Amino acid sequence: MSARASANRYARALLDIAIDQSATDSVAEDLDSFAALVDAHVELHRVLFNPAIPVPSKSGLIEALAQRAGITELVRNLLVMLAERNRLALLTEVGEAYRQHLREYEGVVQAELTTATPIDEAQMGSVRNRLAAATGRRVTITANTDATLVGGVVARVDSTVYDGSLVTQLAKMKARLGA
Repeated sequence: MSARASANRYARALLDIAIDQSATDSVAEDLDSFAALVDAHVELHRVLFNPAIPVPSKSGLIEALAQRAGITELVRNLLVMLAERNRLALLTEVGEAYRQHLREYEGVVQAELTTATPIDEAQMGSVRNRLAAATGRRVTITANTDATLVGGVVARVDSTVYDGSLVTQLAKMKARLGA
């Protein structure tokens, strides 16, 4: 089984349990928190990902770190299980998959918005509302800028692209005019 498929299975199971325990948001935060902790400390990363270090040592270290960091028991159990199965390398992917499954569960879709210049919060709200109407779901937006658009906006929601950029509009006009 591929790493992505494994991470997906762990994330789905974790979400199911988190829903039962009404802890979906805290689980997401704890996954991110522990991943950031590991990424921030090179020595910790080396110890946790070194196959020569015995699993009980890794499990004990994870337990101690998770308790000190206030990580929920649910996430602690997942981390220990990943260590026991030599799957800690999946931690980041599990976190990403968990967030994706959580968004789906909550009926939220992630949109990537690209504009020629930064837009203010009022404009962002207007775009969010239009995308919500188009998708029938709540929308969270990640904003980027790209000066090559000249003007307008390009929104990507899953595999659908809404391209209202000036560059695209000019290209369409040029094609219609046969130039």
